[in-house]
Amino acid sequence: LLPFVFRYRRDFLVGLGCVVITTAIQLLSPWVLKHAIDDLNVGAVKIGMLSQPATIEVVAQGLRRHKAKNIVLDPVMVATSGAKLISDNAIDALRRELIPLALVVTPKGGET
Repeated sequence: LLPFVFRYRRDFLVGLGCVVITTAIQLLSPWVLKHAIDDLNVGAVKIGMLSQPATIEVVAQGLRRHKAKNIVLDPVMVATSGAKLISDNAIDALRRELIPLALVVTPKGGET
């Protein structure tokens, strides 16, 4: 399980996330996310699974601080098996912090 930050030219392409191996996920800490967000200059953002309220809040604060536009929120909340992947507190944080910032929200069936 390896958290990664991939950079190809500072202003061109950045991938920030986690590597998923079978059923295990390694999450990035809010500290890593905050510092990565502060180091970026991006034109669009796609957000996937954020399972902790603290992480959601750090991402939302960074997006507001940098006046990010073109935000796509793909809130991965339910596994294919139907298992819930994030807490009710995290869902509340998504609704409060990220959905108002998003240009597009792409929930899957069972995530609405």
